[in-house]
Amino acid sequence: MSEQERYWMQLDEEYYQLMCKKNQDYSQSNIVYSGVPGVLIRIWDKMCRLFSLFNVQIPNYLTIFDNNKAEMKLVLADMLNKRANAPYVGNIDMNHKIQKDMEQYIDFVFERMEKACQVDFSKFKEVSPQNESVLDTFKDLEIYTRIGHLRYLGKWGR
Repeated sequence: MSEQERYWMQLDEEYYQLMCKKNQDYSQSNIVYSGVPGVLIRIWDKMCRLFSLFNVQIPNYLTIFDNNKAEMKLVLADMLNKRANAPYVGNIDMNHKIQKDMEQYIDFVFERMEKACQVDFSKFKEVSPQNESVLDTFKDLEIYTRIGHLRYLGKWGR
């Protein structure tokens, strides 16, 4: 058996003990009632903690979408207004140009949003934790992943 395999077996025992401790602290009903969504929230919380511990900023997607949505509404309303006030409303060339401008603008906004939503790993480095360590966060992530697995199979709380 390799050192890696021995350590894996050691971790299994360590995770089992940690799960038992968490059950004493929180009880099984903590997950039984919140179900898989509750587990996913805990996993996301641990992932965010790891990102923070490694100096990785997660974009605020809601702000990005809200800001771009508000801007798009204004710009598209302006374009439609220009279309309505064109010298010849039935002018096919003008309508085609405005439609093309709208499509280009929408493509531009979505490209900008896609770029803004990318996670930047360029400043990746471990920072000193003030509370929970990197190792403890990885352990909790593993525990909640296993609990989620058991909950999904209907074995948690039985």
